[in-house]
Amino acid sequence: MKLNSVKIDAARADAGQWFDAGKFEPRMRGMRLKVRAFGNVDDQAVSRRERDALSVHERLPGSTAAQAAATRILNARLSEAILTGWEGIEDEDGAPLPFSAEKALEILGDPDFRLFRDTVVVIAELASQGHAEALEADAKN
Repeated sequence: MKLNSVKIDAARADAGQWFDAGKFEPRMRGMRLKVRAFGNVDDQAVSRRERDALSVHERLPGSTAAQAAATRILNARLSEAILTGWEGIEDEDGAPLPFSAEKALEILGDPDFRLFRDTVVVIAELASQGHAEALEADAKN
């Protein structure tokens, strides 16, 4: 196997790309998400900041506090460093919902919007593995 077969375009993955969310979840048809790969420099900084702020109880493996902290850290990473934009999302009145990290955190942290969060995670993970170009090409077809 050639080494280049596992090479990714890290700069492109870190910068983020627009993805058709409906490709990953049919109920999200019409939504576009701008997603960066996990592990980008901002993601690392948010992760470090959040881990450094953990209490002793939140550091106990398997504890309820640790599980809640892991979810909180993931949501912070997603809202501050992974999901950087959206299009085609409307509020309850049908008006376009402007993107902000604060609004993203509100949505990502709501258990009723788990499907939305899971879709962002899947796209970010695929982008991290260098599959973003293939996903983008598929989305155009």
